[in-house]
Amino acid sequence: MFESKRSIYITAGVVLAALAVLVLILSVKKNNTADQADKQDQQTEVKVVQKDIDPKIVPPKIPQDIPLESDATVIQNHILEATDGKTQSVRVFKTEKPLAENYKLYTDYFKANGYTIQSFVDDLKSKMINAVKGDTRVQVTLNESTVDKSRTVDITVTDVVH
Repeated sequence: MFESKRSIYITAGVVLAALAVLVLILSVKKNNTADQADKQDQQTEVKVVQKDIDPKIVPPKIPQDIPLESDATVIQNHILEATDGKTQSVRVFKTEKPLAENYKLYTDYFKANGYTIQSFVDDLKSKMINAVKGDTRVQVTLNESTVDKSRTVDITVTDVVH
């Protein structure tokens, strides 16, 4: 009889321990789900504000020594600021230079100034160079319109996310 009660107590103890582990697992899973939902809410709440800049002023973060055409017509000149602290500076201007000449100019600039060219496109009507130096990513996109044959240089600078 004593052994029978002992078996019942051991079985009850094992069942209670299993229930406690199950409750703990469910609690941790619930907390992880809540944490993930909070992180997702924070990610979706990022707002971006565009601040237009006078075309005579080069937007912040665009390297001061990057080749720009002083007499070019500036099409876009702004900075985008996100509530998460990330920024993007943009300057787009018309150019009279052939795409191949500008492609060489910016490729040489990046190589001479310690940038790592991470990717590039060298097509007939569109070219792009994506380069990184430290925490700065600079992308230069060169395009020629199929309609009026006008050419543009788009310089975009963003923060590198590690």
